[in-house]
Amino acid sequence: MISIIADACREHRDVVVPQCDVLTDGGDASSFGCDEAAIFADADAWIAAQAARHGLVVGGNHDFALAERTMRFAAAMQLEDALIEVEGLRRYGAPRCSGSPGIAHALDGAALARRWRRIPEGIDIRVTHVRPRSRARREAAGRRRRAR
Repeated sequence: MISIIADACREHRDVVVPQCDVLTDGGDASSFGCDEAAIFADADAWIAAQAARHGLVVGGNHDFALAERTMRFAAAMQLEDALIEVEGLRRYGAPRCSGSPGIAHALDGAALARRWRRIPEGIDIRVTHVRPRSRARREAAGRRRRAR
């Protein structure tokens, strides 16, 4: 079983996670204007305390310490434009976000599109903090063409 959370924004202790094989956090354990070192240390301890065999984390637009690589999780594998296999499934994690330079993991439109194009084919689970729009549009267009 896979449990997926995202956007806890410092409230991860309020999240109830069922027993699972893989706990995946899609980003934003932190929020703007907080002590990120303390928040991430607590989030790491919280992940370690869960009844999950594996923990995966992708950074979000509030997670500056992850973007700047000043913090790493001990209880979870952090996916930053990375492909791993866990429990027989190929998982790719990318924290990239579109937007202004004032958010973590931000890339401008062209750079973000180039990054999304690097997501490999043949993965089972893609974890991003925001959806890779261009790829989602291509996939939707392909489904529409096949449906005709």
